[in-house]
Amino acid sequence: MNYKLLFITSLLLIVGCELKNGTYSDFYSNGQKSFEKNFSNGVEDGKWTHWYKDGVLKIKGNYKDGHEDGNWVYFYSNGGKNLELNFKNKKIHGTWTDWDKNGQKRSEVTYKDGIHNGLSTYWYENGQNESEGTYKDGKRDGLWTDWDENGKKLIEETYKNGELISKKEWNEDGSVIE
Repeated sequence: MNYKLLFITSLLLIVGCELKNGTYSDFYSNGQKSFEKNFSNGVEDGKWTHWYKDGVLKIKGNYKDGHEDGNWVYFYSNGGKNLELNFKNKKIHGTWTDWDKNGQKRSEVTYKDGIHNGLSTYWYENGQNESEGTYKDGKRDGLWTDWDENGKKLIEETYKNGELISKKEWNEDGSVIE
């Protein structure tokens, strides 16, 4: 008896449920659009946009077969960019860039298939370089340099496949620490 009831209930749910297709939106209580996204056969597919309650753009991106795809941009409530990144084959791929609320770039990191790969640069609030170096297959590789907030070089490190090969440090007066 329970199996028949379960079967009939399941069948009614399946028949009564339509897969979403097309553009769907939702709205805040003030009437402002909250989001707009596209579906294909019940799966997110296509443009996706989200706004703050006051109408300022919050997130824009694309879905492909239910997963983030291509360029995605996140914004602060003041309208300035917060984060920009790209997806390919369900993984972060390309340059990941983030900014502070004042528009100052904080970091720029390169990914390949979801793994750090390539140049990574980090900045202080004042815009001076903080650190820069490269990754290869998720591991530090090559020269990495750190600076203080005034732009004076502090450390240079050389890596090979994630292993520290050499390190050079400087004093505040610019002389090399032996």
